[in-house]
Amino acid sequence: MKMRTHFLNKLPLSGKRAGLEAFPDFDFYKLSRVISLLVEWAESGAEIVLIATYQDAATSRAADVTLRFRGVQHAVLPKISPILFLSELEIEEIRSDQLEGTNYRTKEFCEGGLEVMSSDVVIEAVTPLRMMAGSS
Repeated sequence: MKMRTHFLNKLPLSGKRAGLEAFPDFDFYKLSRVISLLVEWAESGAEIVLIATYQDAATSRAADVTLRFRGVQHAVLPKISPILFLSELEIEEIRSDQLEGTNYRTKEFCEGGLEVMSSDVVIEAVTPLRMMAGSS
């Protein structure tokens, strides 16, 4: 059964626990400013590492979240500009499509700039950010 969602708790991703421990209602829609976007080619295949800031207005907490897309079969990268933001990022489990080596489609639906089809999506790190004085 295919499932597309922006809620981490509904996806069988590696590293899921770290995301949910930091933010129990982890929502990929709350990923915003991209800090780093790295494409790596290795013998095992292409990988993309994305670091973006997660902002939870309800708790006034923020963190940098590192996502690694392993076994990338297809990628559309956003237009690079001085500042890059994500909007409405969703992950769809597509194992049932039987596309060789592809289990997930990650896509930004609002801006339409990012799409990655990969064998795995891993949350590698959730690094809390210090809130600036006077921020709420």
